[in-house]
Amino acid sequence: MNRALAETLSFLNGLIAVVMVLFGLAAGYRISGGTILGTLSGGFVGFLSAALACGTIAYLALIERHLATIAGANPDNLARGIRREPKL
Repeated sequence: MNRALAETLSFLNGLIAVVMVLFGLAAGYRISGGTILGTLSGGFVGFLSAALACGTIAYLALIERHLATIAGANPDNLARGIRREPKL
């Protein structure tokens, strides 16, 4: 069950990042009264927010995948303390 939740979060992470950038664009457009500079500024702020929030989640998911590879690609091995050398 944890594996399914982790994979779902990894998938949704990209969608959330796109929504954050689009929300930044829309907010910049509304706040600036429709100017292109305000819209681009809002998009930049949305991009930075997405990079910080979703980038952190992406790095955690990447670390989890690497740890699963090191443990022999079996999450049960981590719980039992079994270590299998990865194939090269």
